[in-house]
Amino acid sequence: MDLFIKPDKFIKNLAYIKPSFNVADFGCGSGYFTLEIAKKIGQISKVYAIDILKEPLINLKRKAEMLGIFNIKFVLSDLEKIGGSLLDNESVNCVFVANILFQVKHKNNLINEAIRIIQKNGYLILLEYENSFAQFGPPKTQRIPKKLLLELLNDSGMKLIEDFKPSESHYCLVYEKTIQ
Repeated sequence: MDLFIKPDKFIKNLAYIKPSFNVADFGCGSGYFTLEIAKKIGQISKVYAIDILKEPLINLKRKAEMLGIFNIKFVLSDLEKIGGSLLDNESVNCVFVANILFQVKHKNNLINEAIRIIQKNGYLILLEYENSFAQFGPPKTQRIPKKLLLELLNDSGMKLIEDFKPSESHYCLVYEKTIQ
């Protein structure tokens, strides 16, 4: 098992992000996963790269343009607010949330915002640092234990369909939206 997640390999092998899907990348930062998602879904679909910081979005836009990737919509917004994604209800097939929940004060708001914009039978993918792994990443005291994340989504109307370790340092939970 790898120590680090390689975004190209991870996204390529992730069955819940498919060609023709519209995907929201919550807290996309510099686009570590965004660019790979954009490549996988194809030019007729959109990746909504959403972040609260302007500079990483500007840098991501430049990088995407240099690579000839034009299916990314850049959204400067606060995902801790309901409606914060600025997307319509049930407007995406998938929301991808990687390594940001430890920074989020209002975790329920972010998760509820994700659920709001996912279409029925769409997916919520949560990738977080493993609590037991301490070589890099946020301090252990700030990490989100898997048990807490499972509890946060327990009564959400989302069904856990996969729980796996993509690397020594991370766990990944995949939920399917079963409610409207």
